Amino acid sequence: MSLRRVFDSEKKQLSFLHEGDQMIVRHDIMVHGPMHEVEMALRVSVRYDPAGKMEAITVEPDDLALFDHVLNTALRNSEAS
Repeated sequence: MSLRRVFDSEKKQLSFLHEGDQMIVRHDIMVHGPMHEVEMALRVSVRYDPAGKMEAITVEPDDLALFDHVLNTALRNSEAS
């Protein structure tokens, strides 16, 4: 629930890349903090087992350090309120 306060999905088209047993989805988001508004992409990697079932899902922002900074700033600001 807290993440919904700090990031929004962009209305742009998603991009998909298929490589072997893996699918990678790029999804643009906006990350909001008390003094920040940053556009970046989330990379969602889905790996499938030999039977075609999902085996692992990984979600990573393009810039993890910036994402963490904005998120931590927003959390500190909400705790002070």
